[in-house]
Amino acid sequence: KMIERAQVRSQFGSSARALSIIFFCWPSIAAPTEDKESTMGFQEYLSGARGCLVFVSVLAVVTGLVFEILNKKLMDMVRSKPWCAQAMNLQKALAMNFGYKEEECTFEAMLDGYSFVIIFCGHHFVAGCCMLPVVLMGWEACGTTGQLLFVVAALSDVALDMFDCFKNFCRTFLYSYIPWSSPCPLACFIVLCCLHHPLAMSMVIPMVLHYPTMRSFHLIAVSLLFAAGICFLSGAYKFTLDVKSKGGFMQYKVVVILQLVTIWFTRGYVWFTQVYVTLTTFRSHGDTKFFIAGSVAAVLMSLFNIVMIMDATDAAKKWLPRPVPTEDAEHEELKAQIVRSHSSVLSVPSIMTDILSPEAKQFRASVQVLVAANKFKKGISKKD
Repeated sequence: KMIERAQVRSQFGSSARALSIIFFCWPSIAAPTEDKESTMGFQEYLSGARGCLVFVSVLAVVTGLVFEILNKKLMDMVRSKPWCAQAMNLQKALAMNFGYKEEECTFEAMLDGYSFVIIFCGHHFVAGCCMLPVVLMGWEACGTTGQLLFVVAALSDVALDMFDCFKNFCRTFLYSYIPWSSPCPLACFIVLCCLHHPLAMSMVIPMVLHYPTMRSFHLIAVSLLFAAGICFLSGAYKFTLDVKSKGGFMQYKVVVILQLVTIWFTRGYVWFTQVYVTLTTFRSHGDTKFFIAGSVAAVLMSLFNIVMIMDATDAAKKWLPRPVPTEDAEHEELKAQIVRSHSSVLSVPSIMTDILSPEAKQFRASVQVLVAANKFKKGISKKD
């Protein structure tokens, strides 16, 4: 037992030292030096299952602490903005799509969720940038530093999902004992922590351990991280726009085009071409376990990506040709579309929102009735 405890302490110590190197002393690592033994040693440490899991566990704690500090600061910044009240109203509608009840959507809870998503997507964007050396130069050409950057970036996404699962577990089942943030509905916990996060984690860790040099893995990882980062940030930006004005509505159209192109390229072209390459590689290597598990994950992720592509395309077809909304019914319809599109980006496609939130479904139905009535009135006025 004493030997095992010493080994565990050594592993946590190695992870802690590695984290301090990565976050505080990166310039000294990235600088071209003759001695790369420390970098290669840490990369070798992460190539084992135990080292990988220990590192992710330690990084999850560090990520959680940093996120909570940044989230409080960002909440104060958002609170002072003139568009804050408008954004929180849309955030409330978004939360209801995730299964929140209307009485649970307090201003502070919505502000916390809005700010947390921005930090979350910022993390995805930074992780994607860290993967670029491997993607642009290739695994061998980028050297040990670029390789380590890619592995750490991939595992940092797993660590973030692990922290988010732990936080949402406390918010869902232990909130009366640990009043962390705001209560999390069971439906939201199931979607994020039982479906989305585990799927991502189960794909990343095995690939890092067994196929870290696979080109298709590099392209899929960086494209999905950038897709999430770009679409999350632009979706949050849409909440701040005054779409009643011409300038605000034109900015909304630009965001719709940005999200459409991003989703079609990353979740369409890159995903389907590279996941095919990945599965055929498993099959050619005779790796039956990876082929079967990869096929299941590929089917689930492909269905999710198809729904996201459909939602982005629907928003573009519906609003890009239209002029600036002038009627109240059109404004409500546009707000509903903004919320619905952002729900899809945040892992709750439009098909699931009706299941998770009857209240949100009823709200959308009332908006549709209002829009239909407005069109009917316009038709009568034209006849007269």
